[in-house]
Amino acid sequence: MLLRRIACPLLAALSSVVAGSPLCLADGIPEEERVFLKDSQGNDMPVGILELNWPSAGLLAELAKLLIKEVLGFHAEIGEPLGASGAAPIYALAGCRNFNAANDKQCGETEPVMHVSLDSWIGSYSSLAKRMLDSPESGL
Repeated sequence: MLLRRIACPLLAALSSVVAGSPLCLADGIPEEERVFLKDSQGNDMPVGILELNWPSAGLLAELAKLLIKEVLGFHAEIGEPLGASGAAPIYALAGCRNFNAANDKQCGETEPVMHVSLDSWIGSYSSLAKRMLDSPESGL
């Protein structure tokens, strides 16, 4: 995707870059120094980023991944599938495995693997979020 190919050069234009380095930011944290989140079993887990299915969301997901990795020092990955609607982050961040489905979103079965979502207009779905909080297993 074109937006993914411009994320690093875009940030590079805004900061100084180490020539020949796998890092995008001059003072970025190298991969070997980054840490993982731990799941409930103590296993390593990267910060999961939900990318939504429109161009601006793709760019923001790539920028978030870069900043989480090189500034905050965590391993991070953009998860799949893409979020198909503005409501997808509510379900994905709550741990619903099938967050794009119209029915049977499979909520409450596993812990979340998506932790960050940008450009999602989640505020437009505040009543849905409240219902989800009141009854998370329902997978509204």
